[in-house]
Amino acid sequence: MKKQTLALTTAMALTMSGAMAQDITLRISHWIPATHPIASEGLVSWTNAITEQSGGAIQFQIFPSAQLGKAEDHYDMARDGVVDIAWLNPGFNPGRFSIFAGIQVPLTVADGMTGIGALNDWYGPLSEQEMGDVHFCLAHMLAPITFHTTDKPVATPSDLSGMKIRPSSAMEASFIRQAGGSAVPGANPEAREMLSRGLIDGTTGTVDAQFQFGVMDAVTYHTDVPFSAVSFALVMNKDRYEGLPDDARAAIDNNCGKEGALAHFASPQEYELAAMERLRALEDHEVVEVGPEALAEWIAGAEPVREAWRQELSDKGIDPAPIEASLRETLSAAGALLE
Repeated sequence: MKKQTLALTTAMALTMSGAMAQDITLRISHWIPATHPIASEGLVSWTNAITEQSGGAIQFQIFPSAQLGKAEDHYDMARDGVVDIAWLNPGFNPGRFSIFAGIQVPLTVADGMTGIGALNDWYGPLSEQEMGDVHFCLAHMLAPITFHTTDKPVATPSDLSGMKIRPSSAMEASFIRQAGGSAVPGANPEAREMLSRGLIDGTTGTVDAQFQFGVMDAVTYHTDVPFSAVSFALVMNKDRYEGLPDDARAAIDNNCGKEGALAHFASPQEYELAAMERLRALEDHEVVEVGPEALAEWIAGAEPVREAWRQELSDKGIDPAPIEASLRETLSAAGALLE
């Protein structure tokens, strides 16, 4: 009888343990439409892999389109436990993530696909310095960010003078102001309405995103220059992460870092190549080509922004030299540095 009771108790404990494991549900928030490739392919691929590798123990609730908070609030939402996981653009918080901002200095990244791995190799070891109050999982990027304008083509930086442009990061905003333009804040999904209301003359963004967000209906000119790489981070509430069972944490860890970024967030970058071909086929749109001389002007125009980034780091007591050297070396080794 005692053996039967012990066996029954053991079985019940195992059953309860299994049930508790099945009850791990993590809430993810992001601010783009669920149809955007980053959401429909990147995040879905990432969550599915974790669910599978955890034997179904980890499930996810995904909240798209800024349902739970504004785009610029997503880091704090993860930090404060409003959500368990947040996908965010650190560039929406100017002056806060100063190290990360280095990847968003204009005219730095030549290739978004190889840049994904380089970004994680570079920033992963540095993330604790400014994202230490969350669990940093991975970073990824989309490139090239370029200009999409209504009535005036932008071939050189001087063409931005007098224009009102929605930037994708604080670094882009700085470049636009240096060139004599005005930077009007707003998230990419808001650009279509901003254009229709005449609040801006153009926006920066990847080509595919402008199709996704309906911006193509409101613009005519598109500058073929690798102006910027919009970069994102996937972070988790630290207490939630540390409170997970070891095997659950292992399933998440297996899908973080460089390997996780390449496995799950490379496919959205592939859409950019197809989107540019789609754009070139549109009869009522014009792609503004940028030759070598004009490109040299763009690169030179980014130097004041790069210097301001260095100063921002210095003001925080961070030596910019090794950070910049590491960034450039890592990008160059991956074939992703614009030179």
